[in-house]
Amino acid sequence: MIAWLGALLYLRLVDPLNKVVALLGAILLGGLIWWWPVLDGNSGSLVGLLAVSGILLIYWIILGGLILAPILINVSMRPRSVSMR
Repeated sequence: MIAWLGALLYLRLVDPLNKVVALLGAILLGGLIWWWPVLDGNSGSLVGLLAVSGILLIYWIILGGLILAPILINVSMRPRSVSMR
């Protein structure tokens, strides 16, 4: 639910910096809520800790790629200046 609300806020905002802040804020809030049982001590198993860590890590990597992809495409499409020596 938090991810959906963050995505809707992302679509409504105009400023690129506010868009990134909205996405990262939603991810951090969702991650904190997801980690709450682990931090509270209710999940003592190593498998539970690794499952939560792995899923969040994969999610953050995918989201980071989605945020960085337009930037990297824009940089790669710029015409290169030819130096005349």
